[in-house]
Amino acid sequence: MKNVGDIKIFFSRYHGCKKWVAILTTKTDLDYIEAVKAYSIRWNIEIGFKEMKQLLGLGKYHANDFSAQIAHTSCVFIAHALLADCKFNENHKSMGTLFEKFQEEYTNLLTMDKLFILFEYILTTIGEQLGGIKYISIDEFLNSVEYEIFKDLLNRSITLGSVFGISKYNVEYE
Repeated sequence: MKNVGDIKIFFSRYHGCKKWVAILTTKTDLDYIEAVKAYSIRWNIEIGFKEMKQLLGLGKYHANDFSAQIAHTSCVFIAHALLADCKFNENHKSMGTLFEKFQEEYTNLLTMDKLFILFEYILTTIGEQLGGIKYISIDEFLNSVEYEIFKDLLNRSITLGSVFGISKYNVEYE
């Protein structure tokens, strides 16, 4: 080829597939097996970059700081390496399915963190209502009317077994 030099072209197709693929190389000393191995490695690199761009946002971070760009790129590569390892060890069909699974688990984790913060806030508020969380025993806390109201509210919100209205404790649900 003009401006390129000597080339070697290999034609290949999968068994039972009618479509042919051409592998072109300027290394004329390569045999077919070596060319296919090199192409396979290159194809995996291309797929990796595609997954990192589509799933993990590689190249979409718009910071003016060069260090932030490097950090983002490093984090994306680390995340992809971890996902690829999980894909290999857990036999997931695609990286997209695995990414969605981890994204769902991460969202659930964030939701649980928020629920625990809310739960701790409610328990602390009840304790303060009873005269100070530091000054009451667990037994006093668990046997208080305020804790009974909290359990009733929690039960109603989790089971959705009742229409919101006035409880037996004269507390309005919102």
